Amino acid sequence: MKLFIFLLCLLNFLSAETNSSMKKSCEDSQELVPKKYVENEFKTILYKVKIYKKEKDTEIIALRKKLNSKEEKIKELHRQLTLVKEQLREKKKMIVSLNEKLNENIVSSTEEIVDEEEVVDIEDKSSHDWIKVTVENNLNIYDLALKYYGDSQEYEKIYIANKNIIGQDYQIENGMILKIPITENFIE
Repeated sequence: MKLFIFLLCLLNFLSAETNSSMKKSCEDSQELVPKKYVENEFKTILYKVKIYKKEKDTEIIALRKKLNSKEEKIKELHRQLTLVKEQLREKKKMIVSLNEKLNENIVSSTEEIVDEEEVVDIEDKSSHDWIKVTVENNLNIYDLALKYYGDSQEYEKIYIANKNIIGQDYQIENGMILKIPITENFIE
């Protein structure tokens, strides 16, 4: 575009210069370029400018097509993302539901375990603030808390009393001898 404006200015300048001083130039000397030559040069340049403009227009059209294609891809990806988000919401609902059912099953299983006959051996508790029990029947720390405190969330009392035996994963095994602290919640 700048080239085109420059050429128009040049043509105006040359035509104004040629008209006003043509007679003087022609009479004095042949210093100025003949008008016919300037017109031919201008036509050539104008033709080149038109070709350049057509090339650029073609490039612009190609870029617009590319842009539209990219926009369509973005819309499609956005649609897919929306579908995936919806699927994730459904999966999350399903997981929450399954988790609730699992918790119900754990509670009922724990109640069954506690109802079984003597699951652990209890030593005499008369001289201590805790009792010693030997883990049997694959009980876990939560089952013991439920049995001796009435609440599986009280497992930390057992863990703290037996940190030297129980790892950070709270896993216990059959045959382990654990101290069960006697607290106000203790159930015999």
